[in-house]
Amino acid sequence: MAETLVTVDISGKPIQTTPEAKEIIEALTQEKSALPSVVYLYDSVGSDLFEEITRQTEYYPTGKESQILQDEADDIARFPDERASEYRKSYKREFPSALIELGAGSGKKMKPLLDASESLCSANCTYIPLDYSASALEENATVYNNFELRGPNMKFRKIVGTNEEGMDKADTCAEGRRTYLYLGSSIGNHEDPVPFLREIRSHMRLQDRLLVGVDLAANESKPSDVITLAYNDKNGVTARFTLNSLTVVNRIANLNFNIGDFMHVAEYDNKTDKIVTHAECIHESSISTVVNGQPHHIRTYYPGDRIFVEQSAKYSPTNIARLAKEAGFLSSKSWLSNGYYGVFELLPDFISEISNISTFIFDQLVGDENFDDRPIELRNPWAFYRGHLPAFSDIKALNLAGKEFWRENFERGVDPIVDNPSSCHWHSNLLKSWPKPDEFRTYAEDVRCALLKEVHQKGYTPEIIMSLEHESMHCETLMYMAHVYPHLKRDILHPHGNFVSPPTSKQEMFENSREASVPVPGGPTRLGASRENMLAEKFHWDNELPQRNTHVESFRISKNPVTNNEFSKFIRDGGYKQSDVWGGTQSKAWKWLQRENRVCPTSWILGDNFLKDGIFAVHTLLDGDVSSVDCGNWPAIVTLYEAEAFCSWRGDGARIMSEAEYERFFQSNKGFQMAAKRGNNNWKVRGFGPVGSFKDEVSGVSDMVGNGWEWTSSLLEAHDGFVDMKNYPGYSSDFFDGQHYVLKGASPYTSSHIIRPSFRNFYQPNYGYMLAKFRVCW
Repeated sequence: MAETLVTVDISGKPIQTTPEAKEIIEALTQEKSALPSVVYLYDSVGSDLFEEITRQTEYYPTGKESQILQDEADDIARFPDERASEYRKSYKREFPSALIELGAGSGKKMKPLLDASESLCSANCTYIPLDYSASALEENATVYNNFELRGPNMKFRKIVGTNEEGMDKADTCAEGRRTYLYLGSSIGNHEDPVPFLREIRSHMRLQDRLLVGVDLAANESKPSDVITLAYNDKNGVTARFTLNSLTVVNRIANLNFNIGDFMHVAEYDNKTDKIVTHAECIHESSISTVVNGQPHHIRTYYPGDRIFVEQSAKYSPTNIARLAKEAGFLSSKSWLSNGYYGVFELLPDFISEISNISTFIFDQLVGDENFDDRPIELRNPWAFYRGHLPAFSDIKALNLAGKEFWRENFERGVDPIVDNPSSCHWHSNLLKSWPKPDEFRTYAEDVRCALLKEVHQKGYTPEIIMSLEHESMHCETLMYMAHVYPHLKRDILHPHGNFVSPPTSKQEMFENSREASVPVPGGPTRLGASRENMLAEKFHWDNELPQRNTHVESFRISKNPVTNNEFSKFIRDGGYKQSDVWGGTQSKAWKWLQRENRVCPTSWILGDNFLKDGIFAVHTLLDGDVSSVDCGNWPAIVTLYEAEAFCSWRGDGARIMSEAEYERFFQSNKGFQMAAKRGNNNWKVRGFGPVGSFKDEVSGVSDMVGNGWEWTSSLLEAHDGFVDMKNYPGYSSDFFDGQHYVLKGASPYTSSHIIRPSFRNFYQPNYGYMLAKFRVCW
């Protein structure tokens, strides 16, 4: 395959070169000349030199970190809930886990932690070192084998690539709970570490954690001279490491740096708590590159000119807590070495994340002045949910003193039968007058702070996880209620920053035909969460348990969900007037259709000449009515009745997939985590986008874990051995009524911590507000 070439401007001339060479040349020719990335420090020679640096007397970080790992291995190896005193003597980890080390290098420091993990685990524990340097990982594998870990549960899998590439790959092979490790004070090499910490955070699930090795800033116990000497060893190893980077860029960008013209300079700045490394010119040096035999001048360096190579920031514990909070983490625990060095445990802060989303909905989308309104007939007023979300967490996880009023009046909402709204499970009675908006906000903040305190002390308990998942599900239902609310505010900010617009629609017509579908092999299929999943994740809803086995016959699945353009053909062909495709005139679906006088999906607006020109619009949450020209390739958001009628109209055996078939699809290719990471979910974009545009294809099938929940043809039923959960009886069993169907996957507003293969959403087939799509199976 021919190498990809790009254009770089050199002295006003466009030159064709490689992307890597362009990156290097552009960085060197900036006003402040620099290497573009620390990656260029770590070829095989650089990796070897860094290992030699760690053995120098002056370089204390490696020794201090290794001593912490040695002395505190048993404590560090345990997740927060495993450090409880009652676990210490007899506890064995019965669920799979993984240690994912970023920038792992040789891995020599990991032996104490791996030994402790071996002693702790009775289930698989996989060590996954990631590194850009293949040679470093070869040494890592040799070192690991020399550790002579005897436990049959200890596994090893190395991944070569950048940290970002490695984490993507680790998503597919890391079982159970994960401990991410970013050791060696590498956090200090980032100009701003927050974006990288957020990238790690994006891969983490609720029960995962991050261990960060931190070289502490100068303090009373650690003078700045100690830091300076660590980067200027008397044997000159660090100098060779710095100047080797010039050899690396020579090779990649075909440059002509003479290392003898430069020297290593590393200086500590007490104001910024950073040590900054440069290659400083000591003899005039003209740098050029050769392309197709022709030299092209890049830059001339004069004595005193500097090339920025890397920096290493030092942090106080207070600053680490600040960075953690900004990146979406909680500071959980730290292990320190006499003011010199620390290993900090960070947990993903899902509490503040979901609290921010709730605040966004109530304060920005709805507004205080609209709290009394009931957005849809089948649900309560906004005010009830503003109190219900924190009250549920209070009831299940906290029982805060003096908050009885909230717990008594906001315990449970309503979900009546669509065809008979008077038929509903037990629910809280509505107050005649609501508390003031600021009283709602104060109570919600009290609950948030109390939850954070609990997590800091105990980690995420099952009660807290249930509370978070409950609030996340409600935030999604609040969004679809807001979808049809006429007084919605649209001049808003997104809870995670600004909403990203979905990709631009492409107007080619997708035809979900049997011939263009993807075959899925039949075979044994597991439904629900396993015991290991339950132990690792600590909480599942009762309808996910216990896991059961079934067999699925081979089937075919459409590559994309049915689009608005496809569904419009069904409408224009008179689909809403053909009783036979709805199951006949006596079917529940047809009777519902007639009673509602329904001519199209809930969010559609048909043009005056729709039957002739096919022009329609779709009402959206934040962008008003979007023309069919722009939303034609979005997934059709419909009820299950409408989806089944479409399939009947299509003929040729078209149907909706079952829950077991959805599970079988992912168990045959193990692509769920990748699809979840890339799919249109977790509040990434403003709303729906064109099918197949989110780069989340698995085995040629797109949008399986995002861009709308996936309707299945399966009734919500109890697994054999089902038991009502003690802390929330009736969550599922109230809906084992033959009128609720299972949905899988995620919508744009589904939070990441409830996106898992076993999660079962459920709604009535004629509930018109769900953010649900469908695809055709055969």
